[in-house]
Amino acid sequence: MKRPVWRRRSGFLIVAMVAFTGAGSLVGQEGAQAPREDVVSAVFSDWQRRSEAVVTAKFKWTETITYAKGSLPYMSKGGAAQGPTPPTDVSHKTEMALALKRDLMRLTRNGEMWSANEGIFLPGNYLSTFDGTHSRGFYDNPGKKNQKLGSENPDKHFPDVTNYDVWPILFTYRATSPVLPYFGSKGDWKFGGQHGTAQGRDCLILERLKEGAKYSCWVDTERASLILRFIVQTGDRIVQVDTTYQQSRGGQWGPANRTRIDMNGVKLVTRQSANARVAEQEINPPIQDDFFRFEFPVGTEVTDSTHQPIKTYLVVADGNNRYITEQERLKAANREQLLETIQPSPSIIWPLIVSVLSAGAFMFIVYRTVLVLRHRKKTG
Repeated sequence: MKRPVWRRRSGFLIVAMVAFTGAGSLVGQEGAQAPREDVVSAVFSDWQRRSEAVVTAKFKWTETITYAKGSLPYMSKGGAAQGPTPPTDVSHKTEMALALKRDLMRLTRNGEMWSANEGIFLPGNYLSTFDGTHSRGFYDNPGKKNQKLGSENPDKHFPDVTNYDVWPILFTYRATSPVLPYFGSKGDWKFGGQHGTAQGRDCLILERLKEGAKYSCWVDTERASLILRFIVQTGDRIVQVDTTYQQSRGGQWGPANRTRIDMNGVKLVTRQSANARVAEQEINPPIQDDFFRFEFPVGTEVTDSTHQPIKTYLVVADGNNRYITEQERLKAANREQLLETIQPSPSIIWPLIVSVLSAGAFMFIVYRTVLVLRHRKKTG
């Protein structure tokens, strides 16, 4: 049987990466070649103008992700997994939505998610937010009834900035934002005169090398420097994201469809592929800041990385977090047991200790004073 197209050795990707028309260059009205630094500046100016024009945006899309046989990790408690995981190629549909307002962002994801601990796909919902202060992630019912997991992140930006599934939207409207640190600044990108063809359109190719990773950004300068293709190479991994665009009624460009290929760059075998189609988009709709604020619901087990060492706690109804000690973690105490023994939050433990010590010191002083007075009375 012939393998699916997406599983074939992805020679087209390598061709796309090396078969540049290197003789191409940006040409001005006078026919003179523009300096390469000016090319990067012009592209960033386009990105900055679009970022300023689009203050708010909402997108909803459906994504089909295909995972290749043996492409996912499995941390079995009983030792190594018996055979590859997943055992065959498998595809799942996921519903996703992203809203942004300036640097505030909110993502929701509903669909099957891989559990490395159990070695299976589990149904669940995911939400991540950045409200300008708090960077939080939340998993609701990831395969087990009433199981809720949260994360409090130390970064002052959206927790999903490394999520390839939202990059087309973030790169379109927030490419110059400091809360998108993994995209880099203007000084990080270089134009070496290379061109490539994506979607039948001539693109300038900007490149960036950072911390062992190579980034290639294929830019359509005839359409306000839209990014048609983005390639990331890290070690033996290559991820390529291709995006098509459509214009809104107001004339603003927005992502329409996207394909993603995640492959082994040595064996040239695809690990994952994804196809996404935008179902709804709104440019500059009214969005209140409160929409990006999120509080963990009661019963959520939260990993708080804003402290060192990292703390874990359960959210309880009275507003006091029930912190989980290392001893309890080693004993694998379950959620119900922990909720039955409510502990005071560390924020009130030290004041409590100080109060107890102060009371003890006061009682000691009173006791010593009584002894001294008795001794004087006897000797007087």
